[in-house]
Amino acid sequence: DNSFEVIDVIGNTLLIRTNYEASNYCVISTDINKPELSNSSILIAENPDALLEGVQHVGGKLFASYMKDVHSVVQIFDVKGENQGELKLPAVGTFSGLYGSAKDDIAYFSFTSFTFPSIIYRYEVSKNAYTESYKPNIDIDLNQYEAKQVFYTSKDGTKVPMFLLYKKGINLDGNNPTVLYGYGGFNSSMQPGFSVSRLVWVENGGIYAIANIRGGGEYGKAWHEAGTKMQKQNVFDDFIAAGEYLVNEKYTSPQRLAVQGGSNGGLLVGAVVNQRPD
Repeated sequence: DNSFEVIDVIGNTLLIRTNYEASNYCVISTDINKPELSNSSILIAENPDALLEGVQHVGGKLFASYMKDVHSVVQIFDVKGENQGELKLPAVGTFSGLYGSAKDDIAYFSFTSFTFPSIIYRYEVSKNAYTESYKPNIDIDLNQYEAKQVFYTSKDGTKVPMFLLYKKGINLDGNNPTVLYGYGGFNSSMQPGFSVSRLVWVENGGIYAIANIRGGGEYGKAWHEAGTKMQKQNVFDDFIAAGEYLVNEKYTSPQRLAVQGGSNGGLLVGAVVNQRPD
């Protein structure tokens, strides 16, 4: 189950991202001539609250991309593992990773969210600043939409995050048609992303909700395993609790709530509509 991903070689030092004795991943370093684990040391320690998804060596610094509460956070380190601050992203969303040379000051990354199409940014390492390099031409006023994250309580007391997308100024009167989407399996995380079809639904008065239920990879190995095998009922309970939250908070009503999922999410939908047809 252990993963070892080479980040780069600096002189004789080999940098590796790994989940060895670190379920949320860390960065270790070792001598390229003696790469045994016994000869390694921790360069960037595991973050117990966030999953280390990737690390790039760009412009003489290490950029560590974490998933924290299902959205990207990018921390900057020097090559000795000292924290140098944060690459602040445009919004709560998904970061693609930084692409550039270890020696150059200029690099590029893309970012997307529910109200951000996939935009490419030009980043200056020395200034820790970026500007838009390419933005898709989409004939939609994205300022009229709002995306937010909420946390609700599942049947066993577990806190579960959920993203909501809707048109600004919506009334919480229980009358909004709502689509609740879920997957809950195979260590797959439902992170923020852009979709024109979702915005068409929202433009016409709908709410779109994505429940980040157990079985996925949103909070690492334990979160995934809590929704597998004999724990599969947790997945269904989490999704049902998401529907209850949307009704209790007056976003929608049972008569106006639809559930959606594909593949493993189809199993989810089939289970919950039978367990809780109300």
